[in-house]
Amino acid sequence: MPLFSILMPTWGHEEVIDETLTSITQQDFDDYEVIIIPNGTSDAYESSREFWKHDVRIKFFMEYEDVGYCRNLSRCMSKANGRYILYFASDDIMGKGMLLYYAKIYQSYKVSAILRTYYCYDKNPQLAVRAKRRFDKDIEILNITSSPYEKIHLALETVDQLSGLSFINEKEVTLTNEDVFPCHAYPLFDILTRHYNFAYISKDFLAVRIGVSQARTISKIYRKSPIKSWAQIINKFSENSRFSGLKPYLARHWIGVNYVGMFQIKNFSERPYAYLVREIYFLLKINPWACLNPAFIAITTLCFIVPSSILVNISDFVKLRMMRLVIRRIRGRSIETVGPS
Repeated sequence: MPLFSILMPTWGHEEVIDETLTSITQQDFDDYEVIIIPNGTSDAYESSREFWKHDVRIKFFMEYEDVGYCRNLSRCMSKANGRYILYFASDDIMGKGMLLYYAKIYQSYKVSAILRTYYCYDKNPQLAVRAKRRFDKDIEILNITSSPYEKIHLALETVDQLSGLSFINEKEVTLTNEDVFPCHAYPLFDILTRHYNFAYISKDFLAVRIGVSQARTISKIYRKSPIKSWAQIINKFSENSRFSGLKPYLARHWIGVNYVGMFQIKNFSERPYAYLVREIYFLLKINPWACLNPAFIAITTLCFIVPSSILVNISDFVKLRMMRLVIRRIRGRSIETVGPS
């Protein structure tokens, strides 16, 4: 039994997956398996499977029908043999020492899950363009029933991205949800609400690529409101009275402040204006005070009056060029890579 099962559901990343696998296979730790299942596009990954066929840790499962991201992730989970699950997207980069660091945390602190900071990059994995927050200490051990809400919020706001999230492998974990945006978080939340304790890593071990994204290429994923999808996961795992106080805090300070998500809906969904109205409704239902927030007012105004052809260029310019200049937590963020980057 390997220590880690690294789950890699993939679609549309055939040009970059080898770079990702290189960042994993050149780690200073080798007690793992990588489970890769292309979702209905096995032919596109044939050259990668051929290239990695001599590494027994890299396991491609081909010839699978297209069942969507959520079910494909469940297929990966069903094949996991490791003691711990570790998600990793097939277009991201793992920094040097990440697996060994995770292994030491599980051994030293006996936690049920590991969450982590990360930063986003466009073309150069050493150049951060967006970044999640960090604690002052490299490792924070938290308990979802007793730690300060502010710290839990800081950690949970990073579960929007798949890569680097890790938790103990329990076969009874919740896997049934098929909401595209939060489906990977259901097993993690299930673990946290039964075992409570987890670690948050503030060291940079993860660079998330933003150039290749299904959020920009598959418009149907917006048919269900992203805000509503994330609100439902909070509702589901807050049914226990232990989390009665945490639920409204997360709803207002995490789910109910995702104003920038409206740019994606306007730019990439099938029904931009209808879905915008719907998203605003759910957001204000969760956080009525948002209507007084200048950022909310500015973003909604831009979404309604600026054509998508222009708005996508504006939002990309801000994300890729301006944010790293004005947001302090982005400056200097980088990972130590192994092998070619």
